[in-house]
Amino acid sequence: MLVLILSSVKEQRRLAAIMFTDIVGYSALMSKDEEGSLQILSKNRELQKATLSRHNGEFIKEIGDGTLSIFQSSWDAVRCAMELQSTLHRTACFQLRIGIHQGDIVITEKDVFGDGVNIASRIQALCEPGGILISATVYHDVRNKTGITADCLGEKILKNIDEPVKIYSISTECIQKIPEQSSKESQSRQGNIGLRTSQGIWSRKRATGVAAILILAIILTGGYFIVSKKQGTPTRDEESSALIDSGQVWTNSIAVLPFTDLSPDKDQEYFCDGMAEELINVFTNVPDLKVVARTSAFSFKGKEVDIRDIGEKLNVKTILEGSVRKSGNQLRISAQLIDVENGYHMWSQTYDRELKDVFTIQDEISSAIVSALKAKLLPGEKIEKKQTGNAEAYQSYLKGRFFWNKRTATDLQKAIDYFKQATEKDSYYAMAYAGLASTYVVLPEYASQSPGDSYPLADNAAKKALELDPTLAEPHAVLGTINTDYEWNWKEAEREYRTAIELNPNYPTAHHWYSLHLMKFGRFDEALSEINMALVLDPLSPIINVNVGYVLYHMRQYDKAIDQYHKTLELDPDFAGAYIPLGVVYLCQGKFDDAIAELKKVRTIVGSHPFGLPELGFAYARSGDKNNALQALQDLFTFREEGYAVTFGIAMVYYGLHERDKMYEWLEKSYQERDFLLSYMIEPFWDEIRSDPEFIALLRKMGLEK
Repeated sequence: MLVLILSSVKEQRRLAAIMFTDIVGYSALMSKDEEGSLQILSKNRELQKATLSRHNGEFIKEIGDGTLSIFQSSWDAVRCAMELQSTLHRTACFQLRIGIHQGDIVITEKDVFGDGVNIASRIQALCEPGGILISATVYHDVRNKTGITADCLGEKILKNIDEPVKIYSISTECIQKIPEQSSKESQSRQGNIGLRTSQGIWSRKRATGVAAILILAIILTGGYFIVSKKQGTPTRDEESSALIDSGQVWTNSIAVLPFTDLSPDKDQEYFCDGMAEELINVFTNVPDLKVVARTSAFSFKGKEVDIRDIGEKLNVKTILEGSVRKSGNQLRISAQLIDVENGYHMWSQTYDRELKDVFTIQDEISSAIVSALKAKLLPGEKIEKKQTGNAEAYQSYLKGRFFWNKRTATDLQKAIDYFKQATEKDSYYAMAYAGLASTYVVLPEYASQSPGDSYPLADNAAKKALELDPTLAEPHAVLGTINTDYEWNWKEAEREYRTAIELNPNYPTAHHWYSLHLMKFGRFDEALSEINMALVLDPLSPIINVNVGYVLYHMRQYDKAIDQYHKTLELDPDFAGAYIPLGVVYLCQGKFDDAIAELKKVRTIVGSHPFGLPELGFAYARSGDKNNALQALQDLFTFREEGYAVTFGIAMVYYGLHERDKMYEWLEKSYQERDFLLSYMIEPFWDEIRSDPEFIALLRKMGLEK
């Protein structure tokens, strides 16, 4: 038996079969059972080395839970892979993904490089758990071997590979036919390959974590991204094409996953979420770094999804993950930064501290890392900004953010309470005032509260935040929304949105809200550019995905809008905000039954809330079901008596009933109440009355006449 010896030569180029493997679901397992996962890693190592020795293979290295091996021939590699998978299918210890390619490699004393290695790793990324994928080059070498059958998957475009690569899948039947092997029999047996990697080979979750670690990772990562080449970072024109190429991976990009709560009582969810969110906020201040927003990163919370799959879905090069263990006032914070391209841990650390020391830890870490990377950072770059030195205020702020992200009326009120607590404990805490502003400004939409009650409070909180810290982007976005939806001061709204984006180009909400502002004036190219940028920054956000469709709907591209709404519902089938615009598009197409079916789903999801009821009442009216339309109208009056802001919705049902006088009466009331929905009357839904003098006069009063 010939075994490749690498240590005797400094550098050598040769043709070889390259095999990548990776353990399926290892990251999720590591977060739950570190000891058990390490045992699996050890078993995998032993199994692979034993199997490689029977098939003329050379074990090159481990990369996290992945492995790289090379062989003299494609047949050796495929036989080894099939034996591995056959063994694992019988024992059910764990699952592998395996990818094999034959190509040129460069062998050094310590590693193996080359295009062949890159292609093999990309092929592995496409594999199903327990499967084996091979390139066409390998297939042509083994196709005439006894017992080999494979399915052609066609040509695939692989990341950073110039030409498409045809890929084959070794059939499951082949693998299952492999009997249990002895060392002597192994030369004539086949096995399978398991693989996993869209960017390379990965490592997995480790331990526990909190705020201090976050800042450390931030600074370290900031240095890494600034130092890394900017080539491959999209220009603004490229960013605006997100709808066309949502799979683009930026050279400088990161996603921060929600930290895992390892506390004994499992009562630190808000703290874990807050730590990750704070990390996201700090990352957004690093120039030329694309940061995936909270909504998308947190969509994987509580799900056992392989990190590699997460990286692929979020289109990022780097992922940060960690955990928090809190017992009394003691904290254990762990975090690790993973380079998707090669699977290496760029950085990992664990800290044991007292809660009161959280800000001291931040200072210690930031000072140490900045000193180490000072020569590499951009001149004068400020990466970390300390907002408060009060640990209690900080915890209240984190709880506020936790409930703010839930977006229900009850949770938004809790958010307000916690943000207020934070400002009471530290009256100079700008981010707490920004949180208050962001909560008040969404109350009319998510809690149907009166704009006259909510928007002035949002305005005061936003201005207070900017008084304390003029560099914050969030309050400017809030002021933009107030000027759009309440003041109807369109020029000032645009100025605020632009300021927010200039201060923080990574803030998806600013791009998102600005796109809706542009849409109202028929500036559709600009609106698409902004909503696309929001989508790049927050690709899994249901509301951003919905509003991609909303812009298309305003452009009267109804079929494309419908497709986009369906894509959104694939992300979250219970997202009520997608069913309403989908139903409205069907109304514009005269498909009343389809519209009613979609709008009924909204009412089922939201329960005792008026969300979707006006549109459903309109649909009933136009379908000829006057009784149900009148019932919807009566229900809206009841909601109004209970304090909900539904004036505009009442006008909408009268519109459906063709009662123009009452419709305009309630639209005028809506104008007096400065209902934010009035500014959306430019949408196609209102085309039927667009030439009415009353309608034109109403738009003119709002400054929306064309």
